[in-house]
Amino acid sequence: MIRDLKSMGFKNVHEGDGAQYWALKTWKVRLDPIHLSKNGFKQPHMHIMRGRNSNNRSFYDTYLNQVSKESKAAHIVIQDAN
Repeated sequence: MIRDLKSMGFKNVHEGDGAQYWALKTWKVRLDPIHLSKNGFKQPHMHIMRGRNSNNRSFYDTYLNQVSKESKAAHIVIQDAN
């Protein structure tokens, strides 16, 4: 996953609480471990976002359809590569 983000031009901009934040222009990707999920999501997952700040940020699903931040579709499961 990290290798793929780097190959697409994303840069690691922040790490905290076990999460990794990646950015490319206005697109952002946040990789969340299990313990960050406040809504009971029990798997490592990621969020795809677009927008310069949290006031006007949009969230997307696996197919880049815009979805609600709290929706299950906004929590994209990270599959084990093995």
